Amino acid sequence: MNHAKKLQLLAVLGVLTISSASLVQAADIPVVSSGGATYNIGLQGWSSFTNSDNVHLGGQTGAANSDPYSHAGDPNAKGNNIAIGRIALNGSQGGGNVALGAKSFVDGKGDYNFLGNFAAGFKSTISDTIAVGYFAGAGSEGNKNVWLGASQAGGSKGNNTVLIGSNSTVNGDFNYGMGHGVIFKGDKNSAIGAYNKIEGNQSGA
Repeated sequence: MNHAKKLQLLAVLGVLTISSASLVQAADIPVVSSGGATYNIGLQGWSSFTNSDNVHLGGQTGAANSDPYSHAGDPNAKGNNIAIGRIALNGSQGGGNVALGAKSFVDGKGDYNFLGNFAAGFKSTISDTIAVGYFAGAGSEGNKNVWLGASQAGGSKGNNTVLIGSNSTVNGDFNYGMGHGVIFKGDKNSAIGAYNKIEGNQSGA
């Protein structure tokens, strides 16, 4: 191997051994852990974490609710969160949440949720819940729910409920609905089809 090729090889090896922090700084994509935080990844926007084990991808993901354009990594969050999308998890309080989509779980409170699509779980107070669809679960309250579809369970209050379709709401526990525009008011009800309105307990349609 001639001298020129040796120099080229050394240059390549030198690039490969540059620290990840230097690489990120060179690419102008900051990855920062502060306040004793560890094991965090932040891409696009400011990523200044005060808790641990977070992944934030997107402009202002996880920013504190006092300033929607402040640094990512809400100091109130417990950690172990994944946020992908602009301001996803902004102002949220909780741990173990996965928010995929712009504005998903913004100002949300709760743990162990999966939010998928634009504004899913927006300003909700939920735990152990899956909400997939734009505005699914927005403004809702409850635990252990599955809400699949556009605008499902918006403003709803319930536990152990399943809604599949779109624009359905629930106010009660142990309700199961499939279709568009289903409305539950009560407990332990089920409905299949569009525009069913169930009031009371242990009913079906």
